[in-house]
Amino acid sequence: MIVVSILVFITILGLLVIVHELGHFVAARFFKVGVDEFGVGFPPRITGIKKGKTLYSLNWIPVGGFVKIKGVIGGDQMDTPVPAGDEKNKKSSDDFSSHPMWQRFIILFAGIFMNIVLAVFLFSVGFMIGMPSSISDLPSNATVTNPEVLVVEVQENGPASHQGIKIGDAITKVNDIEINHSTDFTNSLLGLESGTSVDIEISRGNDEIFQYSVTPEILEETDTLGVGVFLAETGIVRLPWYSAIWHGVIQTYEMIRMILYAIINLVVGLFDGEASNVAIAGPLGIASLTHEATQLGIVYIIQFAALLSINLAIFNLFPFPALDGGRILFLLFEFVLRKPINPKIEAVVHNLGFILLLTLLMVVTLKDLLDLF
Repeated sequence: MIVVSILVFITILGLLVIVHELGHFVAARFFKVGVDEFGVGFPPRITGIKKGKTLYSLNWIPVGGFVKIKGVIGGDQMDTPVPAGDEKNKKSSDDFSSHPMWQRFIILFAGIFMNIVLAVFLFSVGFMIGMPSSISDLPSNATVTNPEVLVVEVQENGPASHQGIKIGDAITKVNDIEINHSTDFTNSLLGLESGTSVDIEISRGNDEIFQYSVTPEILEETDTLGVGVFLAETGIVRLPWYSAIWHGVIQTYEMIRMILYAIINLVVGLFDGEASNVAIAGPLGIASLTHEATQLGIVYIIQFAALLSINLAIFNLFPFPALDGGRILFLLFEFVLRKPINPKIEAVVHNLGFILLLTLLMVVTLKDLLDLF
C-alpha cells in the first residue's frame, strides 16, 4: 500500500506542476515568445528531443516539470539579462521582455489559471462518478448515497475537543438515538440540564466506531447549551455530466474562498499575536495526506488532487519573488514607473526569493518530520 501511495503522490504532484507549466508554455507560444526547454521531471536529464527552438526533455527526478521561457529573469527560469546599451545582444522579437505588458501578464498568469481549470475538471469528474459533498442546495437530478452528519469544525477547548472528537467524524447516534440530520443532533440536546452528559457515537475513517461521553456546556458564541461542534449534512453526490461541470465550478470557487479566508486569518493572527489553527504542510505532510486519500479510494484521490491544485494556484499568486505573483508584481512596478525595472536588480531579487522559498521548504519539512515521529 505504501508503494501505491508513493506512486499516487508522484503522479499527483507531477500532474499539478506539469499542467501549471503547460499553461505558461502554451501562452508563450501563442504570443510567439521563445521557449528554450519544456521539461518533464527535474534534471539531471535522461533524454531530450529538440523541435524548432524548443528542447523537450525527460528528467530523472519524477516530481513535476519546468519551462524555460526566453527572457524570463530569475529563479529556475532565468536567462542572462541583457546589459543596457549592449548592442551586440539586443533582444529579439521572441524575447519575453520585448512583448507588450498585457501579453507578459497573460503568460505569467496562465500557469495559475490552468491549475484552477484542472481543479474544475477534477471536481467535475468527481461529481460524475460520485463524490463526498454537502447535500444542501443540490439540483433535483442529483443522486445521494451514504448520507452522514459530519463534523466540519470543532471549537477549541470545547467539550467535544476535550473528549477527542475530530473534524471529519460522522455522528451516528446520541444516547442510542440515530442521527440522520443535523437537526436530530440539535434536538437531542434540547431540554438537557447543565452538567448532564450525553453518549455520542462517532464513525471515523474506514468505519471505525468510537463512543464518547460528552458534557454539554453553555457556549459563549451562541449562549446556548452545546458540545462545541459545527455540523454539515454530507453524502456521496452523483450528478449528470452537465450538472457536474457546473458544480465543479461552484466547488472550486468555494474552495478558493475558504482557502483565502484561512490565509487572511493566518496573517491577521500573526499581526495581533493570536495563534492560528491553520495547518501548513510540506512535501512529507502532503505525502502523508496522499496516503490517507489513497486508502479511502479513487474519488478521494481526485478530490485531494483538486484541492492541491487550488492551493498551488493560490500559492503562486502570492506577490513573492520567484513566484508568478512576484513576477506579476514587477510588471505592476513597470506599469507605475512607466519603465522596465533594471534586469540585474530583478534577477537578484528573484534569486534571493528562490533561496528563501527553499529555506521555508526545509523548515516546513522539518516540522513534518517532527509531526510524523
